Amino acid sequence: MMNYQQLFHSPIVPSKMVALIEKASRNNAPVLIQGEQGTGKELVAKIIHHTGEWKPHRFYRVDCKFLTEEGFEDQLSSLLREAREGTLSGTLYLKEVGFLRPASQLKLFELMNDGIFHHGVERNDVRNLRFILSSSLDLKAKVAQGTFSEDLYNRANALSISIPSLRDR
Repeated sequence: MMNYQQLFHSPIVPSKMVALIEKASRNNAPVLIQGEQGTGKELVAKIIHHTGEWKPHRFYRVDCKFLTEEGFEDQLSSLLREAREGTLSGTLYLKEVGFLRPASQLKLFELMNDGIFHHGVERNDVRNLRFILSSSLDLKAKVAQGTFSEDLYNRANALSISIPSLRDR
């Protein structure tokens, strides 16, 4: 089993990011991790989860890059079925949210903002879920272009971590 605490204080994590990661691990605010592909966004998400108060809970991962609207809803619906049984508790890591289609962006915003997820006739109320999102795309530019929801961007960007490219490290 990986020791995330040791990894957190290793040369893998740029020193200028340590304070932000510590802050993210100590609170429940949504976190948006941005950086080029291959820079370790998922590793940072796992460090945040495993070094904070969410550590005893599950780490759920959904890769949004190649999901259709239906695929995204199906993935979240199957994960949220646990919520009806009261067993869902943990961190939901949404990888590459910049690739989500508009309808999926709206569903994610509703889930993050209101704790409600609709899938067909099903309605799930979710309360004990922490959100970490990542993207290799410039989401601020996508908002300006009108291809990414400004509401979702603002909700997800409560705490932002920008990972420098490997060539800049």
